[in-house]
Amino acid sequence: MTNKTLLRTQLQGRLRQALPETSRFKARTIIHHAGDTGGVWRVLHGAVVLTDRDSQGPRFAGLALPGDLLGAEALYQGSYAFTARPLTPCELTSWPLADVPIAHDVVARSLIAARQRTAELMALRSGSAQERVCRLILLLSASTPDHAVILPTLQDMSLMTDLAGESICREMTRLRVDRVLSAMGKRHHFVLARSALLARVPTSSAVLSGAFSH
Repeated sequence: MTNKTLLRTQLQGRLRQALPETSRFKARTIIHHAGDTGGVWRVLHGAVVLTDRDSQGPRFAGLALPGDLLGAEALYQGSYAFTARPLTPCELTSWPLADVPIAHDVVARSLIAARQRTAELMALRSGSAQERVCRLILLLSASTPDHAVILPTLQDMSLMTDLAGESICREMTRLRVDRVLSAMGKRHHFVLARSALLARVPTSSAVLSGAFSH
């Protein structure tokens, strides 16, 4: 192999490493299991639920939305701490570790978003059933265009809001009867009346108002 060919091969290898890898996942599949090894991802579209397990089964541990990093703990402990599963169809891109300026920017933005996300997730599990369901819908719709939203399964909504399935069904029925939510024809796809939904969330719990005002 000539020096010129070797240099071209090395450059091509570096370019492949620098280019972020993009992957798409269907809802209710698995991105990775707790204990798996792998790289760090950034969420481009969709929502990803994070879970761990206790004696009762899967336990809600977090939610990753567009802009959030996924699996960053694997950089430090060698494996993923949580199982990651798409709530909705999602698109992820690999985190460009080789590009230090971009990496630092992503980390800074992710840390800022993490503080807001903690408040949002705490609010999902407090208050009345109506408030919890409305907060979850608004949170998931914040990253979708227009007034559309793709909702997760009843089981996942129950996991995140700490509500019984019957309570969620009752609140969803009320929202549809009041035309706050309208089915779009596809399963789990809805059009929402955002202002009407916001009116059902107390102003005192507006730690989420930034995300909900999109």
